[in-house]
Amino acid sequence: MRIIKKYSNRRMYDTTTSKPITLRGIAELISRGEEVKVVDHETGEDITPLTLAQIIMEQERGAIGAGSAKLLLSELIKKGRERVKEFVEKSMLLAVDAIALTGERVRELIDEHVKKGRITREEGERIFETITKRIEESRKVLREEIRSVIKEVIEEMEIPSREEVREIKEKIDSLNRKLSLLLDALKKMGEE
Repeated sequence: MRIIKKYSNRRMYDTTTSKPITLRGIAELISRGEEVKVVDHETGEDITPLTLAQIIMEQERGAIGAGSAKLLLSELIKKGRERVKEFVEKSMLLAVDAIALTGERVRELIDEHVKKGRITREEGERIFETITKRIEESRKVLREEIRSVIKEVIEEMEIPSREEVREIKEKIDSLNRKLSLLLDALKKMGEE
């Protein structure tokens, strides 16, 4: 586990590398899968949750504005520790459901948040662009996965392609014509 010490002047120091580190640096460590513990240099108190909240605020501020980061953290506080898991699960399910959203519905949801003062109109526009872009990307990925699964099923079931079906139909039609000619010839021979 990486231990980071935070000093009273707000500077942080990575004890593993013996170098100063920023919030962005801590975020990069975490994204690489490293475990990080931030402690107050004077008291030894574990202040990791506070530091993680600061990182989230910084990331959200850069991505879609401080208003949504404030909303996220407010919701986490309101829900309490025991309900954080439920909140995250619902957020994930909403993200999955977002694939089914239309641009019109996204616009309605954003307008509702603007009217309630949760976000500004500019933030709403950025969110709208981000969400609609991600929805379209998700739809593309989903379509490709569906095509891939269908192709695998067809190959496993040995279902013929359209071209193969067309060729079979042509052969059957040709055989039917030959059979009709043969039956006509037999019928004439039987009449004579």
